[in-house]
Amino acid sequence: MKVLQVSKFLPPPFAGIEAHVDQLISVLAPEVQCDLLVSELGWRHRTSVSRPYPVISARTLTKFASTAISPGMPLLMRKWAGLNPEGVVHLHLPNPMADVSTWILPIGTPLVLTWHSDIVRQQRLLQFYWPSLRSLISRADRIIVFTPKHIESSQQLKGVSGNKLRIVPVAIDPERFRLTPEVESSLRNW
Repeated sequence: MKVLQVSKFLPPPFAGIEAHVDQLISVLAPEVQCDLLVSELGWRHRTSVSRPYPVISARTLTKFASTAISPGMPLLMRKWAGLNPEGVVHLHLPNPMADVSTWILPIGTPLVLTWHSDIVRQQRLLQFYWPSLRSLISRADRIIVFTPKHIESSQQLKGVSGNKLRIVPVAIDPERFRLTPEVESSLRNW
């Protein structure tokens, strides 16, 4: 199985959505081959950093309302779907640029959304973006949330069919929190 994971940015930083996507791809391998499509800020390519999975980078012109404006992302997503007709596209939201990119996907491309959060801060812009987001939610084959509270508290998922929603708890890699001699020494110094 091939999956295109679509995230806002390339990890690190290892926090939030980027950390989740990085860990998800690592855990799914080798049973599922994942490629990562991201917006890339700045002039310097960071994709040269060694990754255990392929990274497809869409150059970003600017950032507006926490959204990377990456005009090449739709074409890169469509190209991937064309090369992988049995593949699944998995968006990590909120990510309006990824949403817009799905507009030109081939009809019938399986689409999964992981709902990390409602759009909260940009309420005025959400009024204009809501029709597109509602269409994406409607088109999605599955929507993953981490807890039942995500469903209960989400204004933007209200009315979504229970058949479409799946609760998959977020995983934590305990190895990242292991008390190594280096960590223990740093804690003592601190």
